Amino acid sequence: MTGEATDRLSERSDAALNNLRTVANQWVGTPTSADGRMLSALIAVMDEMAATSRRAEQRIAKSEATIETLVAKHRSDVQEVTDTVRERLQLGVNAVSALHTINEKVVEKKLLEIVAAMTRDLKVSIENQATAMTSRYRWETHFRFLSYCSLILVFGFALGRFT
Repeated sequence: MTGEATDRLSERSDAALNNLRTVANQWVGTPTSADGRMLSALIAVMDEMAATSRRAEQRIAKSEATIETLVAKHRSDVQEVTDTVRERLQLGVNAVSALHTINEKVVEKKLLEIVAAMTRDLKVSIENQATAMTSRYRWETHFRFLSYCSLILVFGFALGRFT
């Protein structure tokens, strides 16, 4: 309830109790009679109930103010936590991006190492192949030379016998 509505309710309650007292005094006549004492007791109970109701309304109003303060504080706390979570999530996204970049660089470096190793191996293989081909050529050349020499020798003996 708002303060204005509570004040109007209290005013109406006070007016109704005053009206009840006036009517009770006119009806009974003397407050010492049994009916008068009973009506006075009922009016006192109603008066006490109205006072208790006012105190409760005041406590409710204080509680509402306290609750509003707590809600505002919790909203700011939640906003701070939300901002912190967002900052940390952004840091995580940045870290993942950095790791992705680092991973790309590592892959590039590894590929360069593999290409360099293949080039070394290929160079060694080509050198070995060239050496083998040179050696084979030498052997073939020597073999041809020996073959030609053998042919000349054989033809020389053969022609020498016929002459």
